[in-house]
Amino acid sequence: MLAPQTLRHLLGFYIDAGVDCALSDEPTDRLNEREPAAAPVPTLRHPPGSLPAPPQAPLPAPPRPPSAPLPFPHPPATAALRHSAAPDIAIAAAQHAAREAATCAALREAMAHFDGCTLAHTAAGLVFADGNPRARIMFVGGIPEREDDLAARPFAGRDGALLDRMIAAIGLDRSRAYFATVIPWKPPGSRPPTLQETEICLPFIRRHVDFIDPDLLIVLGDLAAQTLLSTRDPITRIHGRWIDYATGQRQIRALPSFHPAQLLKSPALKRLAWADLQIVAGALAGLADNPRP
Repeated sequence: MLAPQTLRHLLGFYIDAGVDCALSDEPTDRLNEREPAAAPVPTLRHPPGSLPAPPQAPLPAPPRPPSAPLPFPHPPATAALRHSAAPDIAIAAAQHAAREAATCAALREAMAHFDGCTLAHTAAGLVFADGNPRARIMFVGGIPEREDDLAARPFAGRDGALLDRMIAAIGLDRSRAYFATVIPWKPPGSRPPTLQETEICLPFIRRHVDFIDPDLLIVLGDLAAQTLLSTRDPITRIHGRWIDYATGQRQIRALPSFHPAQLLKSPALKRLAWADLQIVAGALAGLADNPRP
C-alpha cells in the first residue's frame, strides 16, 4: 500500500500527463497485454451459375527513365561554394564601382549606395573624407572611430584633436590638408576589419587617392600602411621612411607614421611621431618651392 503523500504525487503526475479519468475499475497491465487475434477474412459466395473472375496478373511496372543528374547534386557543397564566391563578387563590384566613378563626388555617391560590404549595414553612415580636396598632402588612417561615425568625417574624436595639434606644429590645418580612411565604415565595436572587408574597401581608397592626387601621402597606422603600401611590416619598423606609391599615372611619395589613436595609448611613441613630422615638414618646404601648376 502506497503512502498518502506518494499517492498524491502519483495522482499529480497523472493529471500533468493528461490522465484525468479512469476507463475501468481494474488496472490493465499493458506490458503483458496480447495483441487481438486477426479477424477472419470473409469468403465471398458467388451467385449460382456465375464463375469467379479469373485472377488478374499484376500490371508490369513502367520502365524507369534513366536517372538524370540533379541540377544541384550536393547542396552543402553548392552552398559552401556560393558563400566562398561572395567576397570575390563583392570585390569585383567594388572595383567596377570605383572604376566607373569619374569624379570624387561620383565616387562618394557610389560608395554611399554600395551594399557589397557588411560594414555598410552596421555603421551609422559613410565616413568619406574631410579637409581640402585640392591640398598637396593627404592623410589616410585605418578605420573610423565612434565619433567619426557619428560626425560622418574622419578624425573627429580625441585622435583627431591630437592630429590637429600635430599638424599645426608644422604649419598645417584642415584647410590645407585632406583626410580619409582605408575603411569608410566603422566596424562594430571598432574591431579590426577582416581581410575580406579590407579587400572590398581597397578599390575605393585607391580611387580616392587617384582623384586627390596629392604630392605627399601620409599613411597613419598599421592598417593603412600595410594596405596601401603592400607590406606586412609593422609601423614601428617602417615609419619615417619614404616609399613610392604608384597610382598608375605617377609615383607619389608616401610616408608611414603612427596613428594618433596609437599615440594616445602609447605616449612614449610621440617622440618617434614628432621625428616623422619633421620629415613631413621638410617635404612641405620643398613643395613650397615647386608650386603645383
